[in-house]
Amino acid sequence: MNKHWSLAGYKVFRQKLWRGYTSQMPLQKGDGLAELHYRQAHTDISLRFRRRESDDFPAINTRILNIQDNIRIEVRYRPKGGPLLRTRMEKTFFTSSAENGTLFFQDISASPLKNIKLSTRLIFYKTSSFNSRIYEFEKDIPGSFANYPLYGQGHLIYMMIGGRFGKLLRYYIKWRMNFKNSYGGNGRSTNQIDTLVRSGLILHL
Repeated sequence: MNKHWSLAGYKVFRQKLWRGYTSQMPLQKGDGLAELHYRQAHTDISLRFRRRESDDFPAINTRILNIQDNIRIEVRYRPKGGPLLRTRMEKTFFTSSAENGTLFFQDISASPLKNIKLSTRLIFYKTSSFNSRIYEFEKDIPGSFANYPLYGQGHLIYMMIGGRFGKLLRYYIKWRMNFKNSYGGNGRSTNQIDTLVRSGLILHL
């Protein structure tokens, strides 16, 4: 569009040729995304809309269309010589089941010392159920993949530190804790805490 604004997107449509073992008719799916991006000096702002569609046939003459809409706004700000600040607000809606989910996080990345990098994130989330979960991709030690589904209600914090000894040896340490509220059959709220600690050493030759 111009040097400050950009617009990108895609649309994908898929349909199976034959019915499946559990479906009465051939299924079809759709996935579309549009993202508006603004960049100036030390600030990046993006607004993204995504729609995913899938159908189901409980009977030959009965078609159920499942639609999931996702809206995300993200702001990145890096002052000159300062840390990278990243703020995200995300909302998901299911039109077929009236479910929804909300996620908010604040991310800070900095290098307090010459050979040390620090990343930390605080997340708040709330969804109607697992069906309206929101996936949260986060940094991890090399060789590991972290893309967690967040559902229910709770908050999460993680911290990762990395650095090097000399020119050949690098180290990574990650600590993650998820404080999740769950509800028992009596309707009472109980707290669940999941803790993860990872560490690794990499030798560069």
